Parts: sequence; C-alpha cells; structure tokens
Amino acid sequence: MKEMGMDDWLINAILELYDYFRKEYASQVSSAVNIIIFVLIAIAFIVGQHLIFTFLRNNTRTVVNKSISITLLEKVIILFSRLTGTLC
Repeated sequence: MKEMGMDDWLINAILELYDYFRKEYASQVSSAVNIIIFVLIAIAFIVGQHLIFTFLRNNTRTVVNKSISITLLEKVIILFSRLTGTLC
C-alpha cells in the first residue's frame, strides 16, 4: 500500500478495520464506521475512474489526430469510387 502512495494513517486505519473483521467484531462495528468504509471505497473508485479517463483522453488524442488523415483518405476514396462508377 505504501508503494501506491498511501499515507501511514490511512494504512493503519485500513489495517485496524481489517483486524475488526478478521476477529469477527464486525457485528460490533458501528454504522458510522460502515459509512466511512463506503466513503473510502467510493473515493478510491472515483480516483480510479479519473485516472482511467485521463489515460484514455491522452491516448485518444493521438488517434483523433490520425483519424483526420483517415477521414480525408476515406473522402478521396469515395470521390474516386463515384467518379469511376464503382460505388453508387
């Protein structure tokens, strides 16, 4: 977890929660702790989605730049096909 850039306090909190569940104290954990766990999971999900979308946005820009030349090539082929009568 430390390699992922998590702070020590967060690692300790996660380990304490894991210890509660491992010792089967989960029934004694208050609903506030369950809400905190839910919020942490939601934050991790949102951060993950942001990283994925950032990666995709950066990589699709190169595809879009290439697709401009592909679109131009497609138009030339369609024009040529219509001029030669092979495509109606």
